[in-house]
Amino acid sequence: MSSPPNPANTSPESDQPQEPTLLIDDKAYAYGALSDRAKVLSNDFVRTHQEWTDLQHRYRQFLAMETTVVNQLKDEVDRAGLRPHEPVTSGDLVQQALLTIDATAYAIEQIPDQARLYVNDLLRAHQERGQLEFRLRQLDAARAAYQGALRDELAASGAVSLATSTATATTTSGANG
Repeated sequence: MSSPPNPANTSPESDQPQEPTLLIDDKAYAYGALSDRAKVLSNDFVRTHQEWTDLQHRYRQFLAMETTVVNQLKDEVDRAGLRPHEPVTSGDLVQQALLTIDATAYAIEQIPDQARLYVNDLLRAHQERGQLEFRLRQLDAARAAYQGALRDELAASGAVSLATSTATATTTSGANG
């Protein structure tokens, strides 16, 4: 996983701003030292990740809303005192629209108007939830693609992680001392 560069980074020991870094595969890279392509890929990843995070929040809200509407629908059906639908046992097969709640079927014609509103709300929410799930899958694929492309670009451009460059500088200065 990579994290976005943060220009507002400050050192915990001081209030001095730190150079923005890119963290990927537990390695930090100085953002300013990245190739132009790595910077573009990093920014695209950040925007994609932010959209994914926002949609995840919205998706969780939808799930909670659906649960609330289902509970309201159950309450409305209970208040109306509807009898469960009895299947037709005669030789004539009559197709009848049914609403099933907790494995109990009710004839649509019996459903009160308020309960029908809840059913319509659920149908709309189900459609929108499907669209959100599709978009989240798209964003997951895009995030994975950006991460892969960013890894490839870091390797191709010879980017050196901060830990590696610090270790090299320490070893070099220790050898001179």
